[in-house]
Amino acid sequence: MEQDIEDGAGAPEAETPRGVVSPESAARSQAMVRPILRAYFRVFHGARYRGMENIPSSGPVLIAPNHVSYYDPLLIGIPLRRAMVAMAREPLFRVPALGALIGWLGAFPVHATLDSHAYKQSLQLLKKGVALLVFPEGKRAVTRDIGPFGAGVARLALRTGAAIVPATITGAFEAFPRFHRFPRPRWRITVKFHPPVYPPKVNLRGEALRQAIEDLNEAIARPIRRRYAAHVRLEERLGRKAPRVPPGFVMD
Repeated sequence: MEQDIEDGAGAPEAETPRGVVSPESAARSQAMVRPILRAYFRVFHGARYRGMENIPSSGPVLIAPNHVSYYDPLLIGIPLRRAMVAMAREPLFRVPALGALIGWLGAFPVHATLDSHAYKQSLQLLKKGVALLVFPEGKRAVTRDIGPFGAGVARLALRTGAAIVPATITGAFEAFPRFHRFPRPRWRITVKFHPPVYPPKVNLRGEALRQAIEDLNEAIARPIRRRYAAHVRLEERLGRKAPRVPPGFVMD
């Protein structure tokens, strides 16, 4: 993947990548649906948002939450006061109507891993100074555990100097896990944005690059895991068990 970083070096800084809705268009689309989503999550899930002051108001930023539910991208976008562009797994764009909708809202496709095309698109967007949503785990969890983080978020931050804002989503796994067809109302959901993490402003290669990625991943994961662990302890103390994966469920 180090080669991918070099491949993106010549990407234009002033243009939106081909096939991606411009941040300006995404902002208009998101402004139209945000009041509806805010009302839905307030009524059915008592949604609360904390730490919005930790999101930079301008400049490139990577929003890096844990990924537990279909709800996650919507929850992250509701309290933002700036446009957000998001990575979404490529199969979603093949679903009739859904693909067009998420594209209209500012998503662009990425495969199971951060492929070179999506990586270059991300570089261009960050160089335009946008807020980019990337889930470090890469896919939704099927348990209450936080999965391992990939290198994509850290690499993008090191390449562009973008701030990284870790975010913890709690309650969404219980409300709408990936193995349920429909959400379960009344589960309270909270989104907490943590203080930003800034990458070192140096050019790194080889072992120094790998160590910098590891250090950034740890700095991102630490506040997410700490807050999520507190949520799990509370749920267990109250006797509220996690949803069970149904027999025969196939994980992609």
